[in-house]
Amino acid sequence: ILLRCLHPDMRWVGLTDKLAVREYVRQKVGEAHLIPLVAAPERFTREVFVALPNAFVMKATHGCAFVKVVREKSQPSFEELNALAQAWSSIDFSRCSRERHYRFIEPRVYFEQLLLDETGKIPSDLKLHMFGGHVEGPRIYTMVVADRFLTPGTPGDPWNKPGAGQVRGEGVKANGKKFFNDYYFDLCGDRLVLTGMVEQSP
Repeated sequence: ILLRCLHPDMRWVGLTDKLAVREYVRQKVGEAHLIPLVAAPERFTREVFVALPNAFVMKATHGCAFVKVVREKSQPSFEELNALAQAWSSIDFSRCSRERHYRFIEPRVYFEQLLLDETGKIPSDLKLHMFGGHVEGPRIYTMVVADRFLTPGTPGDPWNKPGAGQVRGEGVKANGKKFFNDYYFDLCGDRLVLTGMVEQSP
């Protein structure tokens, strides 16, 4: 990360821009591996909101954790989503992450299809952490992040499971607001396995 901060590689711009990277994925592995895109407007307007399907996910191009899951469009108003979009757009994520290539990504919101499994839950994320510089090739660590959109205290909260453990990480966003992430672990044989993550702002 320090190397990316001091000497930003412009190749990372197209790989971290959430819209631009779709073309890279399309060329490498094909359209079938992309989440269906619902809309990518130049501006988020009431007309765009009206044209959206009943359920969708709103995201932003220029950072991480800019995700709003909408299961029922009648719940958040256009004004609420627009205010969120404006708040996201005002954040310079290069200052949050200390990775200067984010500075060159145009802030935009876009909308994808809401993907659900057979039980109605959002599928787990796979996070691949890749470290190069090894003779045998890159070293890859895979993390499974499940249930990251659950609300703590609800019946589905993994913290309610007997034997579950929890770790909380806290920090401050670029806009000065505090946030915390709850990480949930379960015993799997003689190992602790990360089973869920919930991102929140107090």
